Amino acid sequence: MAKKRVLLIIALPLLLSACMGPNINIKEDIVYDQPIEALQEEYLLGPSDVISIAYHTAPSLNKGDYIIAPDDVIKVDFFSSPNTTLYEYTLSVGDRIKVEFYNHPNINRELTIRSDGKITLPIKGDFAVAGLTPAELNDRILQSFSDIFKDPMPTVSVLESNAMFESLESELKERSLSVRPDGKITLPIKGEVVAAGLTPLELSKKITRLYSDIFKNPLNTVTLLEYNVAVKELKTELATDNFGRNKLVTIRPDGYATFPLIGSKLIAGLSVSQVKDILEREYKKINGNISLSVFLEEMNSNVVYVMGEVKKPQMVLMESPTTVTQVVAKAEGFSDAANLNTVLIISRNKNGNPVGRLIDLERVIEAGNIGQDILLRQYDVVYIPKSTIAKADLFVEQFINGLIPKAFKFGVNYGYISRVDNLY
Repeated sequence: MAKKRVLLIIALPLLLSACMGPNINIKEDIVYDQPIEALQEEYLLGPSDVISIAYHTAPSLNKGDYIIAPDDVIKVDFFSSPNTTLYEYTLSVGDRIKVEFYNHPNINRELTIRSDGKITLPIKGDFAVAGLTPAELNDRILQSFSDIFKDPMPTVSVLESNAMFESLESELKERSLSVRPDGKITLPIKGEVVAAGLTPLELSKKITRLYSDIFKNPLNTVTLLEYNVAVKELKTELATDNFGRNKLVTIRPDGYATFPLIGSKLIAGLSVSQVKDILEREYKKINGNISLSVFLEEMNSNVVYVMGEVKKPQMVLMESPTTVTQVVAKAEGFSDAANLNTVLIISRNKNGNPVGRLIDLERVIEAGNIGQDILLRQYDVVYIPKSTIAKADLFVEQFINGLIPKAFKFGVNYGYISRVDNLY
């Protein structure tokens, strides 16, 4: 009896630990002819399960769809478009200009357009000039000074054009840019810019937009010097295995598994599709050119628990579709005291909440009612009572809840169906 109590203590927390709520609610104790609510169908990974990860790397660079990632090294080159005539030229930050007043030479100035796009003239102060042609600036100065001078007669001349742009070109020609772990690069004047997650063409367009507020038509090209660093590391690590680009991963007893580049992740209790989603999100953080497929190679957590009045209460690994009678057979059959009229099966519904069913195994054995010999699911609990279970909630409260120490109780909310004749 002590062994049965230990198995029950172990099995029920494993089945029910994710479910929180008040105590048990039971439906009426009658034969239940309607289909039961949908149960959990997708296999949940557990310790000792083995999964295979098939890695798929970036497409060819010739397609222009390589996605820049941390640790990539890029080169940004600016090139200016030719200007037609002086008066079509648009003033930019860094240009040197000369402003002369024919009748008032004492306020003539040679000025450099500041990083805010402005210059400062005597008496009138700041003028926003970036983006204007010299002729447009000349008109603005004339209008501004006409209220204090009878005939200002200003003249705007460009002494040095594109000085800052040329400085930008020169600076970037001398160095390459490494994409930092946070996915950013640092550009002159503009500072930090997110580059990871973009193709080279997308980054080039982004840089053009960034500099368009201070330069006219700041065309540029982005060239990859070193790329796919993370992918190369991944390939190197996979080369040490015997499975090509596949990686076999075993889930440890603590529910974690270790993956190349991203380390350990808790995946026990998740489906294969959920693990795939988590891994793809993690890998995209370090390189957007890695995609993967996940396959279940070894299923070692597809277990059910059989206890109560059987000769050998135990955990049973289901290697193929398994019914209640087959699990009982693996437990070496019923004891002489077993009552088969009300065998309790505890399963999980599609939301992961437990659902209880009472089935009549005596009808299965004596009358051949295979509709009662249901197929079991992962982590189901089969309990064979000694006496008839008159009311499932009372039974669970008196016998199951009473066996579980307080340290193992999780405030589980059960939704039991009393009896089932035809489940499928």
